[in-house]
Amino acid sequence: MTQATTLRISLLGPFQVSAEADGEQTMLTGRQRPLLAALALERGTVVSSDRLIEAVWNEQPPPAARTTLRSYVNRLRGSLRALLGGAEEVGTLLRSTAGGYRLDVLPEAVDLHHFRQLSAEAGRTGDAGEERALLRRALGLWRGEALCDVDSDTLRREVAAVIDEEYVQAAQRLIELDLRGGNHDEAIALLRRLTTAHPLHERFWHQLLLALERVGRKAEALAQYEQVRSMLADELGVAPGEELRRFHQRLVSAVGSTGTGPERPAPARRAGPGREVTPSWQLPRDIPSFSGREKARKALDLALRAGPHATPPLAIEGPAGIGKTALAVFWAHRAAEHFPDGQLYLDLHGFGPEPALDPRDALASLLRGIGVPDSRVPDGLADRLALFRSGTKGRRLLVLLDNAAGSAQVRPLLPAQSCAVVVTSRRALRDLVAHDGARRLRLGPLDQAAADRLLAHGLGPARAAADPAGRAALARGAGGLPLALRLAVEFAQRYPDTSLSELAAALTDDRVGQDLLDFGGETASTGLREAWLHTWRHAAPAARRMAALLATPAAGSGPVEMPVDEAALRAGVPWREAFRALDELASLHLIEHAGPFCFRIPALTRRYAAEIGVQPDRDGDATAVQRPCGSLLQRKELVQ
Repeated sequence: MTQATTLRISLLGPFQVSAEADGEQTMLTGRQRPLLAALALERGTVVSSDRLIEAVWNEQPPPAARTTLRSYVNRLRGSLRALLGGAEEVGTLLRSTAGGYRLDVLPEAVDLHHFRQLSAEAGRTGDAGEERALLRRALGLWRGEALCDVDSDTLRREVAAVIDEEYVQAAQRLIELDLRGGNHDEAIALLRRLTTAHPLHERFWHQLLLALERVGRKAEALAQYEQVRSMLADELGVAPGEELRRFHQRLVSAVGSTGTGPERPAPARRAGPGREVTPSWQLPRDIPSFSGREKARKALDLALRAGPHATPPLAIEGPAGIGKTALAVFWAHRAAEHFPDGQLYLDLHGFGPEPALDPRDALASLLRGIGVPDSRVPDGLADRLALFRSGTKGRRLLVLLDNAAGSAQVRPLLPAQSCAVVVTSRRALRDLVAHDGARRLRLGPLDQAAADRLLAHGLGPARAAADPAGRAALARGAGGLPLALRLAVEFAQRYPDTSLSELAAALTDDRVGQDLLDFGGETASTGLREAWLHTWRHAAPAARRMAALLATPAAGSGPVEMPVDEAALRAGVPWREAFRALDELASLHLIEHAGPFCFRIPALTRRYAAEIGVQPDRDGDATAVQRPCGSLLQRKELVQ
């Protein structure tokens, strides 16, 4: 890795690529910039082709994205080779792997990783002077907002706010060391910059006032307090926090007769002139017929009532129609007393006919929920996040983020630690668990007793009691999915003269069963097929082909289990590729883990996969699912 140390990639500010030897820079153009930025963010590890495609093209990749990506990688290698004087080792610097690409450079070659390396080293040393020097070197690497000119909404959305928070934490620690060591002038200079860049971080203001007081500039400290008090009242409609108020009172007492009157109290939680902010209660209506989920409700109680300092996000995951939102809303109504500052609710539209809600727009909605008027909502994502976390600090709120597309959509929406967060998603929120300590609550099908109670409630006592065997068969045919059970009830109510046994037989009939569960509302969008389709559209083509393959290998309409070895053989693909496709389907809860490297496709999902796998585009809809495996005959040829 000889030339790895001669390459310099700058992400903390305007994007730059240079050679260490002579300081020469290369001007990467077009897609090469987000491509190298994505690789540099994960230096030393393999970045999957899918991840790079998302970073380079956001949500609009070209039809032959993988082929085009290889072309851009080759161009990037040429640009780096020219920068490094034609070094032949560029091929080992930017490596191709089976799953993607890896940039093999030392941490010092990428300013972000060098910053993290220095910060970690500062945290390990026991010497205050050495720690201060290391942190100052680390912060000196910053030249502006991270990734500010990299044309990748995906990268900026997912990492910019996280990196900014790392900067804030390092700066706070350095200032603490400066104040403790008597370096007040250096602390004041840094705090001036920080309060300008992060005006809603009260901790920076408190440290600035403290530093000014210690160098004898008490009148200036009082003026600064008035500035921050006025700013918080205008921006958030709140008074300064308790720490700042206590400091101000002490400062006023110390100054004595200074011509500065006592603090003018700002009314707590004001949304605007003359309007008091009351707690927001945004939950959807309660669900009177909710049944079952006792264990899940107890898990929610234990996870989210532990106190303001022990409430990591809780992710409720499961397939379409399993009742994630119903559980979250039902529980939240009953837990309201534990959240006196209100309950915020936001549908993120991760899976559905509408586009997924952008985190920036989502934050604007959440800010309105805590009383921030539209005129005070800043433009940038990082500023909105800072305002949201400042505005929720010390408050006991429940934030319910429903129908999330994935962790990247959720992470910028997390409030202050004092609040509780519940997220529902059809996707396994792996990054939220790995990086934010989220707890995972997986929902499976209702048990027979709970499904039977739900049916009995919807059908009415007389009809439910008239055919108990048919009612049980109807519950089994719905696969324990609450949505399927409710749709079956609605169908039964429309045809009161049809016995429950006949309805159950129709439900398990491949010719009409799926249609029976698609007529539950005024449009097809309320049915199970449409719900399944919205999940299907999130799967990569290879995963779709694998789902269609799983739908047809055996006779009958029950669930099917398949080891990865068999799936790879039937699909005619390498084992690793088969596992990736199956793992993606499992992450979307289209299939289930059935044992070590073995998966199960439920009966209902299997029937929909078999149907959707061969259906053509619908009415020219550009978002319609394409045929993942061609015709039924072609699919049989693949299996044989």
